[in-house]
Amino acid sequence: MNEITVVIDYKAHGRDLREELQSTLPDHYTSVIRPRGGTAAGGIYDAGVEIIFNLELKDFVMIAVEGLAWDLIKMGTRNFMLRPLVKAFEVLEGESNQAIDFGSMILRFQDTDLYLYGMEDMFTVVIPKVIPHLIKNYDSICGADGPPESIVVPLRYEEGAGRFIDGGFGDSHDIEEYTKYWGISYDIFDTERRIYDVEQSSYLDAAIEKEY
Repeated sequence: MNEITVVIDYKAHGRDLREELQSTLPDHYTSVIRPRGGTAAGGIYDAGVEIIFNLELKDFVMIAVEGLAWDLIKMGTRNFMLRPLVKAFEVLEGESNQAIDFGSMILRFQDTDLYLYGMEDMFTVVIPKVIPHLIKNYDSICGADGPPESIVVPLRYEEGAGRFIDGGFGDSHDIEEYTKYWGISYDIFDTERRIYDVEQSSYLDAAIEKEY
């Protein structure tokens, strides 16, 4: 059994994700798959997902750097494998030929929360895109300050306004945006957020404007 808990909230009047996933996830994870009530028009998103690791991100990164694939992480007899979860959603979307629109995606480690913004292909495209870049940039992100409280991926730069925008969950992003700018916070209340340039592996001196 993996030391990962998967929590999925899904729209009750949409696809029955509990029925579709219950045959695969319980074999690998502690899972909570629950319908979200409301009318059929109660939101445009199909599901929100939290993946909770009984492991610190710094240890996850250390194991990956030592040679294990990011989706097959193990520590002795302890498993932290994401591959069965990714494969389950690949099958889910492939069989129905219908993408799932995610309202939220959070990977919670014991020291850091990773927030992934976007709507479609979160398991099949976004996570495989982001995690290797996170492993590569982790030491530069931490620097002398240690592990951050949260990492937000991605931030969007508005050329016309000359500013960075944190649009929050439920917005679509081009895949290239996921490896450009990230928001890094060392404040548990997220009142201050630094901007990390993934391509340059360094921080920028710029402010973020949140959209509400």
